[in-house]
Amino acid sequence: MSVLEPWQAEIVKLNMSNYLELDGRQDIIESALAAFYQEMNQNVRDMKLRDTHFMSAHGMHHDMNYSSGYDMALISHHCMKNQTFR
Repeated sequence: MSVLEPWQAEIVKLNMSNYLELDGRQDIIESALAAFYQEMNQNVRDMKLRDTHFMSAHGMHHDMNYSSGYDMALISHHCMKNQTFR
C-alpha cells in the first residue's frame, strides 16, 4: 500500500502547470515530499538495503541523502527489470 495520498503523488510530479498552482503553498509541498521520502525509504528497507537513505527527490546534495554503490546497483537492477520495489 502506498504511503502517498493521491493528491500528494500529483504534487511530487511537479511540472510548470501545477507549480504555478502551488506557488506559495509550501506547507502542501513539504508534506507531500515528506510522504514521498518516507515511501522511498520504506522501499529500500523492504529490499533489505542498509546503506541507502533518501531525503531529496531531485538528487542534489543533502547531508541525509546517501547510498552505497552496491545498493545503487541493486536498485538499478530492479529498475531495469521494470519491477516495483515491493
